[in-house]
Amino acid sequence: MTIESVPGHFDAKIVNLPDLASSLESSDSSSLNYEIIRAMSINKSKENLNKIFFSFKILFNFLQNYILNNVDKRPVERTRKISQADNNNKKDRRNEEERKENVQRLITVVRSWNATQSLWRK
Repeated sequence: MTIESVPGHFDAKIVNLPDLASSLESSDSSSLNYEIIRAMSINKSKENLNKIFFSFKILFNFLQNYILNNVDKRPVERTRKISQADNNNKKDRRNEEERKENVQRLITVVRSWNATQSLWRK
């Protein structure tokens, strides 16, 4: 059984349990059990930490994609809508002014036509 570190995540020693057992033959069995349990717990801790870091990496990628795809577009769309509304208001004002000018022209044409007809009648 070998416990190794994952490249880029942890800088741990490689522990080969049979070699560890042969090097500890002269010592009592309780210290050997302790070393084996310690090596296994280190491995389990590294696995758990790797899972946690992997989960954070997935979460970070998800949030990054969400922000890039959704959040950054909102102000642009809102600004676009506001500027479009401003343009529409300007067009409406221009149209209103043109309508008033056309009504005034029509009134003047009608008055002048009425005046011309009244002159013809005389």
